[in-house]
Amino acid sequence: MIDQVESGAQPEIIQHICEISATLMLDRNKKVQVSACSALGTYIEHCAEHIIPFLQPLLSTFVKAIYMYRARSFIVLCSTISLMANVIGEPIGEGNLPQIYLPALLESWIRHEHHNNRLLLPLLECLACVALALRNSIQPWALLIFEKAMSTIETCIMSEALSASETEHDKPLEEDSDIIVCSADLLDG
Repeated sequence: MIDQVESGAQPEIIQHICEISATLMLDRNKKVQVSACSALGTYIEHCAEHIIPFLQPLLSTFVKAIYMYRARSFIVLCSTISLMANVIGEPIGEGNLPQIYLPALLESWIRHEHHNNRLLLPLLECLACVALALRNSIQPWALLIFEKAMSTIETCIMSEALSASETEHDKPLEEDSDIIVCSADLLDG
């Protein structure tokens, strides 16, 4: 594909693939959703700089998927967004792009804030990757992210303390520990 674009033989092939992937991401079938996200992740890995011109429509599709997806599809979507943040980097924070998708990610964090929710961990990992890529562009949301991360850490610590006193074990729950680490990583970003 990259050769086709760079040689001028099919300059719009990546745009077409992005559009098709975006359409398939919004399919009602969960297997199609997961496959479309995975395929898009592969395109992002191999065609990063060629995808930059299509970030706005892709990120708009991600927002629709954030509200639409459940369970496995949501986890794969978070992984795809993380991959995009890691591979493309700062361009996902240019102009108004963060305003397109970051509020939806943060709203999803509020929706999944119960620390036992298995969707919280991949979401926090995703947000940490996005925060690193955005750099200073994250400023409008920095206070909210700080407060939510601290609240999440506090909730996990309280849960671990309560669990330890009820079961008389001092061993922390692994899931709580992972969420604490991800929250700290997000604060570090």
